[in-house]
Amino acid sequence: MIEVRKGFKLQVALDAISRTRTLNSDGSMSIPNFTALDYWESYLASAMYAEAKSEAFIRKVIAKAIKTTQDLAADQFTKDARRIANRLEQIEEKDFKVLFPIWGNSGLLNGKRKHGNVWLNFNFSAGSRFVARAKLERAKQISKDDFSHDLPGYTFPDLPLAVASVKAIDCEDAFLLADDAISIELGLVSILTGRGQNIIPKNPRTPVGTTLAAPQITVHRPSGNLATEIFWYDGWSMRTKCRDLGKGDMSKVKAKADKIRHSVRKLPWRQKAEEVLRRHYRTFRNTDPQVAFLDAWRMLELIAGPGFCRNDVLVDRVSSFFMENDQMQQLGRHLTHRRNSISHGTPIKADDDESMVFQVRMLIRPMLMHFLTNPFGFRELEELWAFADLDSERSKRERKEYLLECAAKFRKER
Repeated sequence: MIEVRKGFKLQVALDAISRTRTLNSDGSMSIPNFTALDYWESYLASAMYAEAKSEAFIRKVIAKAIKTTQDLAADQFTKDARRIANRLEQIEEKDFKVLFPIWGNSGLLNGKRKHGNVWLNFNFSAGSRFVARAKLERAKQISKDDFSHDLPGYTFPDLPLAVASVKAIDCEDAFLLADDAISIELGLVSILTGRGQNIIPKNPRTPVGTTLAAPQITVHRPSGNLATEIFWYDGWSMRTKCRDLGKGDMSKVKAKADKIRHSVRKLPWRQKAEEVLRRHYRTFRNTDPQVAFLDAWRMLELIAGPGFCRNDVLVDRVSSFFMENDQMQQLGRHLTHRRNSISHGTPIKADDDESMVFQVRMLIRPMLMHFLTNPFGFRELEELWAFADLDSERSKRERKEYLLECAAKFRKER
């Protein structure tokens, strides 16, 4: 079901679109220039959403909905968008399979997982007809095109594959849905593993994460044939090397991951938790330390407080989960200063970008684990934040408890 986000006024955008373009009798659309509608189509893509649907799906709905009538009205536009979305689901959705090469400790990802309408398979039969055909198609794609302008000097290794099965309206839609799904699983792994050094030696563009989706993510038909010649990849450090975990450590990480995964399914804020897992993976797979640092700070904002919460409040909350909370508060103040400096363009001469990534990761970790596991059974996120706001000194908490008991007696509740 297509919905409109709170605070957005569609009519403003629809009026502008109605004035800018003209619908012709043959159903085509006349516009003054190629990019005339980009501004407001982008706005509508932010204003409208549908659960378990990608932005590619929403944009296709919008592109069709703005052609329904010359003078667009918000209520009717929303109804038309819902009708078009239902039609796309029924008529245009097709079966796709998205292949992700997994670099580094791929054994941490096992079995089958379902996220939304996406099935992830990490233990498919390597001898299946689909896999054989898909691998052949991937090899042909690399051999017949020159990708050096995208990934100069990179050679595509033969890595273990993960298969995502998804219904989508086109290849981009399929990739976005599958990428969101596998990023949850990779995010879970990235919380429990990663480089432990304060500074990455020799190769400063190495991500903190040690289990990543490698370049050449491809979209296929169920037959194994490529659905598009396009492939996807994130920024990649070609000199990155990974040390595989031993069997004992591998088993421990998988057991911890299963516990967190089980907890996330039962969370009252499950959707936000899954978004945090995606962000954790995408943050710590980044090869630019300043970008990774700022992305990690945005994740802190998501787990520690609602929008526009002051930085000092966020820092106090995450530091409250440490025994040495005074030390962590000061570390948080230092990171706040650096975050503000980077955000406002003030150059930082200290060569410690990588250290900051590890520091903010350490700062958010204890509260992040409570955010994902909810050990005290809070019913909503506001309770978690209120818990983090409690005084760290026992005497002050006992005094507050006494006052609450007095209030209950006064109101004859006890």
